[in-house]
Amino acid sequence: MLLSLLCAAVVLVAPMRRRRAGSAVPDLAAEYEAVAAELRRGASLRVAIAGVYPGSKLAGLAMSGQPMSWVAAELERRADHGDQLIGAGLQLAATSGASAAPMFVALADRVRTQRDIASKRRVLAAQARASALVIGVIPLVIGLLLVATRSFGSLATSPPARLSVLIGAAMEIVGAGLVIVIARRAGR
Repeated sequence: MLLSLLCAAVVLVAPMRRRRAGSAVPDLAAEYEAVAAELRRGASLRVAIAGVYPGSKLAGLAMSGQPMSWVAAELERRADHGDQLIGAGLQLAATSGASAAPMFVALADRVRTQRDIASKRRVLAAQARASALVIGVIPLVIGLLLVATRSFGSLATSPPARLSVLIGAAMEIVGAGLVIVIARRAGR
């Protein structure tokens, strides 16, 4: 019974430990679409970037005539995982004179797709934790029922019953470990 309670507590507490306080995360997809919209209106690449990121280091780099590789590096830094497509696309647009608007639209779509995938991963991990919690609590409830009805002694006297309890306890431990692994991987 105590093992079931411990496993249930571990399954609930382990994922909570990793949660961070909600910080203001910029909507990269909206930012990229805003740059694309500025480019479609006829703004130059530097003016479009400065218009979407006013007062930032990025705007300062864009408007001061710094090399586009510096602007690209700063834009990559703002992205979640340092998206290297931004740098390559900006370099290509700057040197060829081609419009970067389609690249920014594609980047916005990509950011939204990645966000949707991450959301689905979190939902699936939550479902796994909830299932593990239900399965982990069932032996506790059964144990409490056995104690309440004074039928617990039959488990101690029967060798097959003891073996079943040991196998069940081992399965509880392995299951709790697997749920923790799933929850941690979903957090990536």
